[in-house]
Amino acid sequence: MTFRNLCGLTFRNKSPAAEPLKTFGELSKRLLSKYIMNQVMLDLAVSEDKVKGAGMKSLVGTLQPTCEKLARDIELPYFIWNAETRKEMAQVLEKQVALVLSKARVDDEYFTKALAEFEYAAYRNELIVDGVFVKMINKDPYMRVEEPFDFIIAAVQELDKSLAAVKDLEQNKPELDKVVSLLDAINNLVIYQKGFELGSLPQPAVKTLCKFVPFTEVLSKPAEQVCSYVFSIFLEAAKEPKQVLSLVDCEDFCKTLLHILCNPTKNDFLVKRAMGCLEGIAGGCDQTLMSRGFVVVLLRILFDEACPKPHRVGSFRVVQGVLSRQRADDKASYFACFVPKHMLERITEQSGANEEDSAASLLKDQADIYLTWNAELRAKTMEALLAETKKVEEWATEPGRPVWIDIPKEPVIEQYVNRGEVVVAEVVLSRYISFPVAKLKVPLLSEH
Repeated sequence: MTFRNLCGLTFRNKSPAAEPLKTFGELSKRLLSKYIMNQVMLDLAVSEDKVKGAGMKSLVGTLQPTCEKLARDIELPYFIWNAETRKEMAQVLEKQVALVLSKARVDDEYFTKALAEFEYAAYRNELIVDGVFVKMINKDPYMRVEEPFDFIIAAVQELDKSLAAVKDLEQNKPELDKVVSLLDAINNLVIYQKGFELGSLPQPAVKTLCKFVPFTEVLSKPAEQVCSYVFSIFLEAAKEPKQVLSLVDCEDFCKTLLHILCNPTKNDFLVKRAMGCLEGIAGGCDQTLMSRGFVVVLLRILFDEACPKPHRVGSFRVVQGVLSRQRADDKASYFACFVPKHMLERITEQSGANEEDSAASLLKDQADIYLTWNAELRAKTMEALLAETKKVEEWATEPGRPVWIDIPKEPVIEQYVNRGEVVVAEVVLSRYISFPVAKLKVPLLSEH
């Protein structure tokens, strides 16, 4: 009955300028959603040529399958249809049909005005973004969204509005619930929508997401929930090579991670997720990780006994990966400024070994013909790394300033390596004399 009323309302329009299909489509999209009507036209192949000049009976007969569908409850990302909405639609159409029957002529403008403010009562409290019911994506992440990228952009815009409207989200539960729902939906899309790549997510969207990561020692449960979604989105994005470069090129993204990692003992929850992000993007942007100071910060975590073991192991994985992919001259010019060259070689050589054991071994005394690694040298290494980390943190927290570090002209740590020893071709002679069968990396030169 309802759909027949809609058709009847259309064909009672006697305006010469009004095409039946056009008027029918406009009313239908308003009452049944644009998505449903597009599907109707596509599935039934109803074109203007077929319907033009057709009578009421012909059109209703063509749309009979749709009438049957609308007699049942429907739940889609774009459309929620149940007994309540059917009743409301019937009421508004019956009222309009009665008005049409009482007039000799009704123009297009009349229909627009009559239905412009109509809204289903069941939809008034729903969060709808880009025509999508957000709760449907969160209820069933596998539900297909036709334009996931457009939805994400629209959702990020809504997040921006929430930040602008409310200073403290936790003191405004409705707004906090909205933010959590939007982040949950974005997260579900990037994880579950098959064939959808996040590779072109613009930097303004990344920038907005970064705003939801606080820099506090203790996070409330709502804040943890919000941060979990944000980092999950970043981690999923990092699986796309194109998106990795987009992330690290975003100043806010880099500053967010650096700010967290410069204080590795401050908030375990945030450090764990920031480290996960770095592990995800490492390999596709090594030069950026070095030039923006990430490697310095990671080395500081790796050699800091006060840092929790999981963070040190995560740091070991990233640092080892970057080291293994660098040319020898890159290692010498950058990493060796802060960590002894032969210690860097040991980290690289431990590929495939137990990561926990390898990370733990860096905090223990070691000695061979190339290096005496003891408490004194570790302290000097940490001193150099802490000084550089402080610079990085200052840049990361200064608004408007890009984070780029300059490679020191002279290695900071080398002056303390094997201090007081006679060294020939990088070999500590006293140790080689004590252990002459030790394997040399390069034979000692005869002129020495």
